[in-house]
Amino acid sequence: MKKILWFFLSAAPLIIYGILTALFYFLFTLIVFRMGWFQDSWLFSEENIDASLMLAISAASGAVSYLIYRCLKTDRRRTRPFRFSFASVLVLAALAFVCQYLTTLLINVISMLMPQALDQYTELLESVGMASPGLLLILYTVIVGPIHEELMMRGATLSIAKKALPFWAANLVQALLFGIFHMNLLQGCYAFCLGLVLGYLAHRYHSLVPAYFFHIFFNLLGMLALTPGNLIAFLLSLALFSALLAAALNYQKKKEPEQALFPSRQDFFSGDL
Repeated sequence: MKKILWFFLSAAPLIIYGILTALFYFLFTLIVFRMGWFQDSWLFSEENIDASLMLAISAASGAVSYLIYRCLKTDRRRTRPFRFSFASVLVLAALAFVCQYLTTLLINVISMLMPQALDQYTELLESVGMASPGLLLILYTVIVGPIHEELMMRGATLSIAKKALPFWAANLVQALLFGIFHMNLLQGCYAFCLGLVLGYLAHRYHSLVPAYFFHIFFNLLGMLALTPGNLIAFLLSLALFSALLAAALNYQKKKEPEQALFPSRQDFFSGDL
């Protein structure tokens, strides 16, 4: 019975986020537009108000998610603590490049099958100002958003789901909720796939630090739009970064076997990583 309760509670961080979003929109509307306070503020200008709202909501939701995560985190020994080193950074960076290319490929495939999904995705990006992002929107996209999403999904949500399910199933649940969180079919599809990778990183190292780094770097690559439009160049680049990732994984396993992303003789789907 307790496991069933934990299973349904895994959606609680996302529900809390929804409640906070409604509350903050109400407060912003009341204070800025109805009462006229801070209307001349740079934060609430037409260019920045959406980003300011997202930053405020993310900060509040991230704080709640952090508290949930810390209360449920039982493995404080960190038997395999993650540490930044040349090998670990190289692996995460190469993995982010490969995932960015695979995400672009997935977007193109979905767009061909469902053109309306791409239209909705483009409209969403334009509505939040991603066509010409300002400083606050860049800050949200590259730093605050990724940290908040990791606290909410790989921190709170995954921790709750693991109370009811083995890791592989709990990871599926949090990745699915991560896809739903984006409220867009195209984004939801690639967010689900990305969520599986991020969930594994958090589980493998018993820490959100590598997930933070990977997510921030992944979003930065997306902002820079480095993937080539030419198909041949795209495939060659994907092959190059895939080879780099394989070499980085091999180097990491030789130099830092205890830090290896895929350790030998381990059951990836157990809770013993």
